Amino acid sequence: VSRVFLAFLFACETGMRLGEICRLETVTGRVASLIETKNGDCREVPLTMAALEIWKKHGPFGLTEQQVDIHFRKSCEKAGITGLHFHDSRALAITRLAAKLDILALARAIGHRNLSQLQVYYRESAEDIARKL
Repeated sequence: VSRVFLAFLFACETGMRLGEICRLETVTGRVASLIETKNGDCREVPLTMAALEIWKKHGPFGLTEQQVDIHFRKSCEKAGITGLHFHDSRALAITRLAAKLDILALARAIGHRNLSQLQVYYRESAEDIARKL
């Protein structure tokens, strides 16, 4: 299994950006510590069990953003996949996490400061919400 594919799976589980994954070195328990994020801040990312297993077996990934970009595009091309970008993993992860977390916990996990941006990922019906009541 390629390191690029594993990094993509890790991204699908965590919602981390490519640069964050490439620079990630520290995982303590089920928390990844990011020293540098897109906004220049430090943050901690809670890991799913699947993300933790990937990390335990294969992390750190030892890749640059450029390496991932090139290999990801070539792999998609070879597989006949069009329109898929590494960053699409972030939307997938946020959508999955939105089904499990309230908006404040999701914002903290993903690193969003603007809650209105996250509302697009919540797809619960009135029936889904009623079950929680």
